[in-house]
Amino acid sequence: MIYLLEGKETYQLLESRRSLIKKSNALPENILVLDASGKSQFSLEAALNMCSTVSLFSDRRVVVLDDPYFLKAAKEGTGKKKQKKIVDNAALLENYCRDPNPDTDLILFCDGFPADKRTREFKVLQKYDNAATILSFSTPSMWQLEQKIDELLNDNKIRLTKDAREEMKKRIGGSLTELYKTIDKFVLYGKKNLDRNDIEHLVSYNQDVMSTYGLQAPWSDP
Repeated sequence: MIYLLEGKETYQLLESRRSLIKKSNALPENILVLDASGKSQFSLEAALNMCSTVSLFSDRRVVVLDDPYFLKAAKEGTGKKKQKKIVDNAALLENYCRDPNPDTDLILFCDGFPADKRTREFKVLQKYDNAATILSFSTPSMWQLEQKIDELLNDNKIRLTKDAREEMKKRIGGSLTELYKTIDKFVLYGKKNLDRNDIEHLVSYNQDVMSTYGLQAPWSDP
């Protein structure tokens, strides 16, 4: 099977990656993680050849492509450089999607960024949905975040005062990943009833929130 994991919520991305690898029952020596972030040092053709290799013992194999460059949005203002050889990654991916190795799970892992849906490679994965599954982890809506806050607080038997909850939401900035990290901090803190002072002590501002509102870290110079 082929999986594309993409989106900004890194906590869920990593959890899904771990779950898929565990589900595969592949032995540690049959789990290959490749850096696919740059076209100069990565070959999709070579990676797909690893996926296609048939094992004499029918061992399960997992091939993870970390940060595949061909699924990233192109930077504005960058012109195309002359290349000695143009590799058609979309064609390579399509050929593999037509006949994937049933003993191999191929995971394309976009670590904290959404895949560019305009790329031909993404459209190939959409086209062959019988062979490829796209799992997207985007920033939740406000009501989805509220539901998740209730769920995690209840699961961990933690109570927040009203102003503590509002302060926490302001600091995590709508990020589910930051919410999970924050709940982990609460659990380690060990206190079940938290007020605003606890939140100010435990929860840092999400970097996106600081950038949006021009905030400075407490340790930075004014």
